[in-house]
Amino acid sequence: PVSYDMVYKKTLMCSGMTRGGSSVKKAFENAFAQLSVPASDVNETKFCWLSHEQIENYSLCRITKGDGEKRSMDEIAPQEIANGMNIILADQISMNRADLIKETSKLFGFTRTGDVIDKACTEGIKCAKAKGYVFIDEETGRITTNNE
Repeated sequence: PVSYDMVYKKTLMCSGMTRGGSSVKKAFENAFAQLSVPASDVNETKFCWLSHEQIENYSLCRITKGDGEKRSMDEIAPQEIANGMNIILADQISMNRADLIKETSKLFGFTRTGDVIDKACTEGIKCAKAKGYVFIDEETGRITTNNE
């Protein structure tokens, strides 16, 4: 998955532009709408997918290594964040919410957390719960893997 905003930015860069005005944005939106790209919306962020099946069954977690281009946490789909959390919890079994967010941010290449990371990870936790990856103990706040 890739965020709609990233597709827009990359398209501008490929066209030799760094910023686009309202007419460029509108032309892009019209052209993109004609492609019928499967998409999912999370809060104010739209993510583009290869297929509708991929939205439901996405199982990858792409992390940045070395000098690779690092994505902002709000440019990573909740499904991918949930998959990262699943990897972490497979090793740790159970964690409190704050520690899981911290470890997830490290997995995706961030050294500190903040509002953007907290918001993205919260959506990832919701997605992980919806996929059945985790159990959340409402009394203690601990998040435990559902993997056997």
